[in-house]
Amino acid sequence: MLRFGSGCITKFRKHWVILFVLLGASVIYFKLPLRLQAMEPYAYAAAIEGYYDLSQSFSVAQGYPLPNFSRYHPNHPLGHALLGAVYDLFSVPALEGMFFLNMVSILISAVFLYLLCLYFNFKPLAAALTSALFLSSYVSLFAVFSGEFHAPALALAMGGVWQACVFIDTWKKKALWYATLFFTCASVYHLDALFLTILMGFFVLYYVVKEKQFHAVIFPFLFFIISLIIFYILIPVYKFHLHSVDDFFKYFFIYVHKDALQFSVFAWLWAMHRTMLDAAVFVIPITEIVLKASVAFWVIFLWKAICFWKNTVREKSTKMAPFIFASGVLVYAILGVRPDGLLGWLYLIPFLFIFVFNSARNTNAWFLSLHLVVVLAILSWNILFAIWPNSIQRDSDRFFFDLPREISKDSPIAFVIGGDPVLMHSEAWYAGSKRGYRNQTFFLPAYGEYNFPQNLDRWLKQHPKGIVVTDKYQANLEQLLLRQKQVRTRWLDRAAQWPEQAVPITLNVERGRNFYYNKRLTVWIPKEE
Repeated sequence: MLRFGSGCITKFRKHWVILFVLLGASVIYFKLPLRLQAMEPYAYAAAIEGYYDLSQSFSVAQGYPLPNFSRYHPNHPLGHALLGAVYDLFSVPALEGMFFLNMVSILISAVFLYLLCLYFNFKPLAAALTSALFLSSYVSLFAVFSGEFHAPALALAMGGVWQACVFIDTWKKKALWYATLFFTCASVYHLDALFLTILMGFFVLYYVVKEKQFHAVIFPFLFFIISLIIFYILIPVYKFHLHSVDDFFKYFFIYVHKDALQFSVFAWLWAMHRTMLDAAVFVIPITEIVLKASVAFWVIFLWKAICFWKNTVREKSTKMAPFIFASGVLVYAILGVRPDGLLGWLYLIPFLFIFVFNSARNTNAWFLSLHLVVVLAILSWNILFAIWPNSIQRDSDRFFFDLPREISKDSPIAFVIGGDPVLMHSEAWYAGSKRGYRNQTFFLPAYGEYNFPQNLDRWLKQHPKGIVVTDKYQANLEQLLLRQKQVRTRWLDRAAQWPEQAVPITLNVERGRNFYYNKRLTVWIPKEE
């Protein structure tokens, strides 16, 4: 017993910095969470809790009906299914479940990043600083409140990378099986993790062919492929009664209706630079001159990557980080992946941090202190300009929806989303999950529901006591009500301008200086007779 305790004390002394980093990050995530984000977490939470059909907007946009995939999203099914089960069994609100799952996942990602750095012979302090840099980055702070389940996918993928490196250095089959399980679960959490899985697979395959270790990878590879077929093909086909290949393609490729933005080579590279910089530090307050000057950092990153590639500590696996990062950027460019998607770069950022902090892995205390200053500066910047202004907002400032107390919770409510969906889905979630008004119907002219006046007219006739909530079309709606001779009163009409930094979104779009979202919410209720 004494020996066991002594061993624990020794390990604590060796790894106390990473424990302190994880504790500090947990406090920040709990005490200063992003309290308002774009539409995804709210729309997904409302869908998981059952009062919003997540497929409706895609059906409207694509022009044909889709199955209700609120609890089994085509591209990230596992998170929806698990949170749906937890909500049914324990009544845990979906948004709180997302926050807890994402927070734990980001912390686990940092732990795996720490273990990977130790494996590459970083000193514990340098490894902890690398993890601290990751936890301080804006993309990590942002991902905690995301609804797209990138965080658990990243955590599992980082575990897979760590074990895959162990495998190619030692050829231990157990490590390969661990890596396979990690990558399989990551890919089921979010399809974007499949990109990282494939890149790591090619990296491992190179050494498998070189060392003629084919027998070791056959069964893990089959397990991975069969698992993807089960979760992404067989379960949806059975669950949603998809009777043809065309039905499956309509279900799976739900984003094909979106017009793909065309980027020139220079525009793509600039958007990539701006978004990856935003992944580290919140870029909205940064001036254009500083943004352009920051391109010079890529010279430093390239030098760091070359130095890491030449590292002889782990002759095989140390080439992994530069390979994954460089090939990831190349694959994204070839496939035409949008370079301004913040969470799309989440899977590559840890590898950038690894070879950036490689120079600190065995250096003196002064040099490590300099890296600590960098971490604290990035954390302070992100909290001051991105997290703090958002976190201190009150519910009454963030959500406009309100109704008189005497109105029943079962009252039918029509949400007409005609303006920016980024600002409206949060109101529907607030009405349903916070205020208890879950009898909601959605009309989506913002998504292309051009016949919504007729659909709304039919709904109003069926629900003469129904409540209407809209962000636009106030005049149109008043004309419709007058035509039907339905007596409703405009009970609430509230508008505000929100600065861009008040509504963090997944796309790093350049909107110009001093951009404001114009939010307006109007509520019509039946007039008392």
